[in-house]
Amino acid sequence: MDMQKYLVDDAVALVRAAYWLAWQACGGTLGAGVLQDRPTATADDVWSGIMNASDYLGDYDGRIARAAAQGDFYADYVFGRMMKLTIYIRDGAVVTSTDTPRPAYQAWCRKYPTYDALIVAAAESENVQAPKGDTMSWAELRQ
Repeated sequence: MDMQKYLVDDAVALVRAAYWLAWQACGGTLGAGVLQDRPTATADDVWSGIMNASDYLGDYDGRIARAAAQGDFYADYVFGRMMKLTIYIRDGAVVTSTDTPRPAYQAWCRKYPTYDALIVAAAESENVQAPKGDTMSWAELRQ
């Protein structure tokens, strides 16, 4: 699996913007997600929900915090919305998969059909440029 790098000055701001747009694009909750629904959540609420795995009890024994510290950000369900989105930061660059997201699992891709479309929209929302850098392999990412 190839991974795409995006070169930005503030990678965390771009990642936060991408998660906010993805959460909004999900459109609503699925199934039992209605129990965690927060339709008035803000961008800060969504980021906090991702950083704390708020739809789940606990922090998976600190795994969420350790992953974020190394630049791995993952959202499974956030306030009941099915995201299943992972974005990485490596050497100051934002890194995403080049695979095609699946609408049955990643509700945000109904609006943003590719990871690239999501990152481009996030860059536009932050009024920044996010040119593509080199690609890298999954193995390189995990080093």
